[in-house]
Amino acid sequence: AIWGPIFLMQGVAVAWSAFPAKRASPKARAINAIAPAWLAMWTFENLWQFAFVHAPMASSATMGEQLRCFVPCSALLCAAYGSSLAACRRLKAARAPGTAAGAVGPLIELSSGVNAGWLSAASCIGAALVLESLMGGSAQASSAPAIALACAAGAGGMLSLRAWGAGWLGLGYTGAVMWALQAVRYGPATPANVQALAYGGVCALGAAAAATLVVDNTKAKLQ
Repeated sequence: AIWGPIFLMQGVAVAWSAFPAKRASPKARAINAIAPAWLAMWTFENLWQFAFVHAPMASSATMGEQLRCFVPCSALLCAAYGSSLAACRRLKAARAPGTAAGAVGPLIELSSGVNAGWLSAASCIGAALVLESLMGGSAQASSAPAIALACAAGAGGMLSLRAWGAGWLGLGYTGAVMWALQAVRYGPATPANVQALAYGGVCALGAAAAATLVVDNTKAKLQ
């Protein structure tokens, strides 16, 4: 469900970018920063859709049949995630010295952060599907590795807060990862221990985001 808001925000940002802007304006810097990274990200996302539509649905699928689909799907998700991270880094670099976070376009920064955070979780799930295939297709056996990978993505969310602060990029990334962990937590077949682990990840990310907001606001007041 989160893809709808992501693509809606990005669609509005693309439409906004079609209006003229001065070469050195914050808007122009933002557009130049995201254009190659967003195009690469969208390309990998579309290729993933073409690959994943062939995912074996039958429980009788062999390991080879599963891996032939899930390995390239996982690689494409990781490539899309890398492109989304590149967009975030380029956006931060596009800010003029002393420019506040979000000044180059809140919609662009928020959608970039949310997309990167969600792709981090999706990449973890893609890797978990590969692990599940290697484990013989046992969902119970692969649930713990899936959440462990998602928590690794959560740690990446904390690093994003450290790198990008409590602006649109950092909070968008962290919020998307928290959303993904909540979805896993309330999954109908999620074991109790996995639910507890997902809940711990949500709490840790929420605390990190709140602390970053306090620190950033304190620094701003002292300047």
